[in-house]
Amino acid sequence: MLVGLGIVTFVLCGCVERTMHVKSDPPGALVFVNGDERGRTPYIEHPRAVAKNFKEPRLIALALLHDVVEDSNITLQDLKEDFGIPQKILDSLNRLTKRKLESYADYIVTCLQDPDARTVKIEDIKHNIQTSSGNQKAKYELALYVLEKK
Repeated sequence: MLVGLGIVTFVLCGCVERTMHVKSDPPGALVFVNGDERGRTPYIEHPRAVAKNFKEPRLIALALLHDVVEDSNITLQDLKEDFGIPQKILDSLNRLTKRKLESYADYIVTCLQDPDARTVKIEDIKHNIQTSSGNQKAKYELALYVLEKK
């Protein structure tokens, strides 16, 4: 189920290297469409940009995984069983995953409940702001204000 063409390799807890195969569509690589729709970059570039802001292995892993559950068919259970992701990271990742019927405001409040989720979400939004415009950018700026206020 998890085998595909996109590959994400990351280090967990400073000692365990895991390689994740993510199903790619279109063939060749997952793509991240910038918020302003002007460009397409490899999917992994956004999580890498977020992760580069951290030194702690758990935050790096969380940053690299922050969109995986939301944007793919990979579940938290898959990450636990197939990759041995520690429960602490899974708990934070659960809070970082926006549900389909969840409002964005409720989602941001959920991120506030976990220090690691909040920290990664702040860096995620900072990167998203760079590639957004209009209402999307305003939404991110307001969310960033709320997250940084706490």
